[in-house]
Amino acid sequence: MMIQDEHVRLAFFFLTLVSICKASCQQEGHLISNARIIRSSFHILSTPGINSCVANCQMHVICRSFSYHILSHVCYLNYVDTNSSSIIMSSEDGYVSSDISTWSKRLDGPCSAVTCGVHDRCTVDRTGVDACSPVSISGDHPYILVLNTSVWETARLNCMSSFGGHLAIVDSIDKINFLTVLINATGDFFLRKFYIGASDIQEEGSWRWMDGSPLNFTYWRPGQPTSTPDQDCLAWKFGDGWRNRPCTDNIFSICERSF
Repeated sequence: MMIQDEHVRLAFFFLTLVSICKASCQQEGHLISNARIIRSSFHILSTPGINSCVANCQMHVICRSFSYHILSHVCYLNYVDTNSSSIIMSSEDGYVSSDISTWSKRLDGPCSAVTCGVHDRCTVDRTGVDACSPVSISGDHPYILVLNTSVWETARLNCMSSFGGHLAIVDSIDKINFLTVLINATGDFFLRKFYIGASDIQEEGSWRWMDGSPLNFTYWRPGQPTSTPDQDCLAWKFGDGWRNRPCTDNIFSICERSF
């Protein structure tokens, strides 16, 4: 009987929290029912309730919105808000989506006293130092971190089939900075490797992006690329720079959605 009473109490507590969140969100007009923000998620996790989903979004400096499935308790954290030109909304029953960037809430910590420009967000590095970093780049291309390891060809095909795009073309320091913020916000991936969309598969020593353009901008670590045979794919070792690696390495990848 005590166990049953405890279950009833917890259920009532959970429903009360959801009701409070819904009421406050609806009052400000930020809760969208039966709608999911797609192709813009940088992190997917399981949470016990919508408030936990909100809390996880608030903890990630790049998170601009979330979608939460009430029945399966799956929380999607997104790096675009509902004002973004690249946002895609899907009508799906059971989902609740919200843009938290417009909520009148402040977080404690180094960023609480920092005011950034309209196109920047405050980030905190590993030493606790705050800085204003860009959250968008020219063209507003959405990127997806694929945190399942695979070989190059599988990663390339997955970007096409799952996200309607290609392995990321990272051809400017602005894109390096943006993806650095994104990877830092998603988790601790220091010195982990990510495939991006460049290789010299077609011609040894001639490195080109997925669209055939040459690497006019590079981020190679010192001593890279090498002339080692069968190391024809570009891997970004996060926190260390680009390097050429065998295309058979099982590592993460970064996709870029095409418009």
